[in-house]
Amino acid sequence: MATSPKTTFSVTELTSFTDPDLEDLLQLVAAVDPEVIDAPSHMEHMINLFEFRVSNPDHGTFVARDNRSSRIIGMLDFARTDQENTLHLDALIVDSSNRNRGIGEALVRLSRDYAEQNDLEILKTVGTEGDHSFENPAFRLLMRLGFESVQDGKQMALDLHES
Repeated sequence: MATSPKTTFSVTELTSFTDPDLEDLLQLVAAVDPEVIDAPSHMEHMINLFEFRVSNPDHGTFVARDNRSSRIIGMLDFARTDQENTLHLDALIVDSSNRNRGIGEALVRLSRDYAEQNDLEILKTVGTEGDHSFENPAFRLLMRLGFESVQDGKQMALDLHES
């Protein structure tokens, strides 16, 4: 677990979750996809997805927790593919009231550490072309951290052997 010295949050891999954790995760996802909360089938799908991620060794979620309240204030989903030797990153989301505190950067750095510890060579984002524009704060963060646009701008990648 990494702790930020200038702010009061910690980042770690989510290995289990409580009902309050699930509520925090659903609120984060709902901030970018409101249907998650509005449609019961979407909410059930998300609950099943989080359960899958904590039980499957090749998938997971890194989270940032506020050290004072223990609430989850940021998340980054990942999937590991050994045949590609790649860690795929998806859904980098930080609570809007906690942005610009280094949370997104800490989550991406944790994913890089995880990839290096597991002898993976590439970090790659999952997303659509619209996600990779300078209007998207996550895109700007990834560019600052050395990721490059690949596959005609549909993904971002960082080769860990070149950085």
